[in-house]
Amino acid sequence: MIPEYAPLLEVLAPDGARAVIALDGGHLTSWFAAGTTHDRLFVSAHSGYGPGTAIRGGIPVIFPQFGPFG
Repeated sequence: MIPEYAPLLEVLAPDGARAVIALDGGHLTSWFAAGTTHDRLFVSAHSGYGPGTAIRGGIPVIFPQFGPFG
């Protein structure tokens, strides 16, 4: 799981929807639709976090560029 000390951004929509983005790597790790109480995205309990470790699950955000391309 993503540890609590990781730099995260929580986004709250006016309708109650909520998303959590890991700032290291720009990775969407959680999304609750408005009016729901369960997370719609999967992140493995075995997922690591830190340099050289990939987040297992969620959605990587790669806009406007990914790596040395773009």
